Amino acid sequence: MRAYEIAKEAFGLWKRDLGKYILPSAEYYLATMVVSSVLVFGILGIIGVLIVLSILGLIGGFLLSDGPFGFGFLSIILFPFLVLLVFIVLFPVLIVVMSFVNGVLNGGLSKAVLDIMSGRKNQFGDLIKTGWKDRWSFMKMELLKIVIILVVTLVPITIVSVIAIPLLIFPVIGFLFYYILIWLVSLALGVVVMPFHYLPYILYWKEGRYGWDAVSTSIKFMSEHWREALGLGLLYQVAAMVLMMVPGLGMVLALLAPAFLFTCLSLLYDEKRGRAMGMGPTFKRKVRGHNLR
Repeated sequence: MRAYEIAKEAFGLWKRDLGKYILPSAEYYLATMVVSSVLVFGILGIIGVLIVLSILGLIGGFLLSDGPFGFGFLSIILFPFLVLLVFIVLFPVLIVVMSFVNGVLNGGLSKAVLDIMSGRKNQFGDLIKTGWKDRWSFMKMELLKIVIILVVTLVPITIVSVIAIPLLIFPVIGFLFYYILIWLVSLALGVVVMPFHYLPYILYWKEGRYGWDAVSTSIKFMSEHWREALGLGLLYQVAAMVLMMVPGLGMVLALLAPAFLFTCLSLLYDEKRGRAMGMGPTFKRKVRGHNLR
């Protein structure tokens, strides 16, 4: 399987210069942890405020209603409305924020990996600086990706979930098969999503593609070389399942996987397209003020 050979080649590169790859990986991981913590506490704070407002609204409804029936009617309407309001307002805001953050981090990490593969050095902090410089371009790519990924993942899972509902009439075995079916569908979708999540950044730096051009070209690239692309996605999913079974190794996966996938996809690009276009690891190109040799 060619994807396995690419992964072995990437592993050889990492084995030779492990410290160079760990540095941007650590910066990426630390930034992700900080941002995730801020978002979690922010969301909890918003939810807390909404809970307080709900309680105050229910108390006000009780005082203004004509009796228990009016209070119950008001509470039945008020609480679902607030939940819907949170979903409508908070979910899009969260998507925008995560698109911005992921764009900065993935944009910087992809450049760091390409620099290391080209023999250049990186310092701690370069990842954030690079990603921040082209933050709006990366954010646009992330937003487009998220919309596509949501459609690609939610639609099949919803359809399969609805079709498989009859399994739930069987108390234990039905629930087990239902869970396994949803898990298999999610696993298959992850095989497609993982390479697509990172590939646009390779095309950004190696071909100077932006926005929809980078995203659509990634889809085309994956369709042309689907065996290798999906093979890399499958290897990632298998590795994730194995490592998550061992306590502590999940953190290793979160630390090293993004940079390793960028390495694999860069090697795949160079094999299938880059060298034929004169854009292999030694190419020289300028992307919005960045020189990449």
